Amino acid sequence: MESNKETVITPRTSVIFPHYDSAGKLCAKVLIDGQFVSVDMSPTNMVDLSLRYFGSSLRGAFDGSKSILGEKISMPPVVVNERLKLYWFPTKSPSSDDCIWLSLGHIYKYVKVDKGHTKVILTDGSSVTIPLSLHSFERRYQRAGMLKLIIEGRIRQHAYYEQANGVTYSISKDAKKRNFDVSES
Repeated sequence: MESNKETVITPRTSVIFPHYDSAGKLCAKVLIDGQFVSVDMSPTNMVDLSLRYFGSSLRGAFDGSKSILGEKISMPPVVVNERLKLYWFPTKSPSSDDCIWLSLGHIYKYVKVDKGHTKVILTDGSSVTIPLSLHSFERRYQRAGMLKLIIEGRIRQHAYYEQANGVTYSISKDAKKRNFDVSES
């Protein structure tokens, strides 16, 4: 198993879960392309590092998700990077040492194992069993799916625009140097 001091989430990353190293430090085990990699930081810190790498932060991603899905949502999913379709969600409070993070795009299906466990089958054929009831898992999974659907809908809505028919505008300060005047050139 590889070991990294730092790593960021990529489209190849599917699961991040907590693991204590031999010194008792909370670190992360990360499933990348079906292989586990050890990372010398907590799962939530890895998600925050990844968000910062792409220009945001965990706090900003939570605030953004809550503004879209509703302020009362606890443990909201996050968009690590919209262009790469990196939508992730926590299984517990991100401040909990037991929080596991899952990539929405890598989940193929899921099934109930027992009252408190859900088996998540990933798109590469591997699976992980997590300590979360099916009901709680579905709620978090559906929120992440809803976040993705809303954001992609908003982007599609604004992605297409008609180009003005070659009109050129001139923008200049008015005589009082206070406002700008706009006129066709």
